Amino acid sequence: MTDQLTNSQPVPAVTGRPSSSNATSTFEMLERLVDQAAVFNAVILAEQNPAPTRNRFFGIPVSQRLHPFNAEMKVTGSCIKASNEIGEAMGTITQKWALVPDNYVAAPRRRPHEVPFDPVTSQRFVMEQVRVNFGDGNDGFIGFGTGRTFPPARGRQEKLAVAGVGDILQGFGKFHRRAGNFIICGDLIPGHGFEGNILIRVVDPYGELRTKTRLTPIQPMAVSIPETTFLMLRSQKKGPGERSSFSYAANGHIRGINVPLELKQLSTTFAFSGTDGVMSDISIGEVMGKEVGFTATDPDNPGPGNGSGEAPFSFQGVSRYTFFDRRGPSVGSFTVNFIEGRTFLMKLPADPTQRALRFAFYGPIIFGTGCFKGVRGIFYGASGSVFEPPPGQHVIIHSYMARLDDAEGKYRVLTN
Repeated sequence: MTDQLTNSQPVPAVTGRPSSSNATSTFEMLERLVDQAAVFNAVILAEQNPAPTRNRFFGIPVSQRLHPFNAEMKVTGSCIKASNEIGEAMGTITQKWALVPDNYVAAPRRRPHEVPFDPVTSQRFVMEQVRVNFGDGNDGFIGFGTGRTFPPARGRQEKLAVAGVGDILQGFGKFHRRAGNFIICGDLIPGHGFEGNILIRVVDPYGELRTKTRLTPIQPMAVSIPETTFLMLRSQKKGPGERSSFSYAANGHIRGINVPLELKQLSTTFAFSGTDGVMSDISIGEVMGKEVGFTATDPDNPGPGNGSGEAPFSFQGVSRYTFFDRRGPSVGSFTVNFIEGRTFLMKLPADPTQRALRFAFYGPIIFGTGCFKGVRGIFYGASGSVFEPPPGQHVIIHSYMARLDDAEGKYRVLTN
């Protein structure tokens, strides 16, 4: 996936003119600055014994527990396998969603015009209230976002896939004055509520949310959500020689940007570390594939919005992810149509002259090859970037997740 453009304050809109600061900042330096972020990956489990009246998805606040989650993947045999380790609860999330018309202009603190629920039609919704608390509730944030429902194409209507992208509006405790994004993806299960994943990326320029030593590995209370497998991976440029390029329409106008990237293993967890409180632990592994992304964005005309928390830029795009084993042959690929992305301008404290971005996005997997032939699911991520239009420098780092329908456990590491 590629990007468009932390602070909630308006910043001048991005233009296609390179800045002179690129001459003094190396690719490696910028990549280190962009990578100054903490990642919190958690699972939200459906209620096992819901109240008899708890059969609505929208319009009422719902509180659920947050469980640390690791979905590290690797290429094994002729396909990929992922661990789906769910730890003991270490926080809570309270959400209130509202279904809205497709043309509704969503913004924080705006009362949405709600529409009736339709289980067979893809509908847009607003996450008008999201509150995440870690531990005893002293650390966390309040957020806002938008999303969409994805009814099943066939079969029984036993659950409804959903995905949403959000922005941290206000942090408290260790998250005070921090910017970041979150993605929620999973299923709404009748009578039991939401079950799925929340991926949180928080800008952390001074390393206050990332542990300096390895945290204790997750002690799994469960190894998966039934009939679902999640994959986690990282994407970034190989180096300064790997350049992004413009894509042009037949009339010669810029229609978007092509971005080649490298896929790597990614493992995360979070826990409480002594007096430091809640901390994020991130481990990056070996190269396992490649990505070719396209974003339908013209940097000179990014569209409505100003990149602030009140009016982020929006984007769409398409990316193909190809995985290969150590010998080189591809084991399979899948293509994603990103239907909603929200981009926010930010500044890097160590180099405020740079045009920096944070953004998050989601979309359905529309096509698979090899061991991914026939795969169904949703792919999503949260990212940081320093962007100068081609041929300028384009540093970009993605934290990705995929939620796959996997009733047979084809993509899941088997445990004893």
